[in-house]
Amino acid sequence: MANIQEAMKGEKKPYYMSAIWSYNHNRNLDQGTWLDAGSRQSTTEFIQCKYWLARLQLKTGDKKSAIISANEGLKLATAQN
Repeated sequence: MANIQEAMKGEKKPYYMSAIWSYNHNRNLDQGTWLDAGSRQSTTEFIQCKYWLARLQLKTGDKKSAIISANEGLKLATAQN
């Protein structure tokens, strides 16, 4: 976590990978906001951000938001074929 906090001080913040690390290590699961910020940095990662956001939301018990995020990601992925 200290490495993530240090990296967040830099110009290009590792929002996407930090959120995935949080999910995989069951720490700081409230960092779905990192995925929102990460999705604004890169269009390519936007669909993956929605996917991981849905997983984080589901893991924290927010099923309603997880369904919304998953459906948004599905819609975007379908549009991009």
